[in-house]
Amino acid sequence: MTQMGSTTDAAHLSDPENRLQPATVAVHSRTEHPMILATTTVNDVDQFLAVFGEKGADKRAFHGSKGSTVFRDPTDESRVWAIFDWDEQGWTAFVSDPEVPPILKDAGHRAKPVSATLLGSYRA
Repeated sequence: MTQMGSTTDAAHLSDPENRLQPATVAVHSRTEHPMILATTTVNDVDQFLAVFGEKGADKRAFHGSKGSTVFRDPTDESRVWAIFDWDEQGWTAFVSDPEVPPILKDAGHRAKPVSATLLGSYRA
C-alpha cells in the first residue's frame, strides 16, 4: 500500500508561492514494488504532460524509475498526482541531479517536491 501525506520545510515555506502551492511526495518501499506518490501544481497541464512524458521520462528512467501513472486532482485542475514505480534510492538520486530543476521548470512546476513523513503502513 502506498502511504500519502505531506510535509514542508522552512526553506519551502519561506517562498510565498510555495507556501500557497505545496508539493507532496510520499515514499513507501515496504512491499516488493516500491511506490512513490507525488503531487504538484503546474502552470499548464498539457505542457506538463509533454515534458513529463519525454525529457522527464528519460531522466526518471536514468535514475531507475520503472514507470508512472498521472492523474488530475479532482478538486484543482492545476494539480496533478503521479504514482511512480520507483525506489527511494532512485528518487533521491533524481531529485539531487543538477539537470532536474531545469526539467521541472520547463514542465511548469510551481513548487519543488517535498518529502512526506511516513505515518504508518497497513494491510488493508
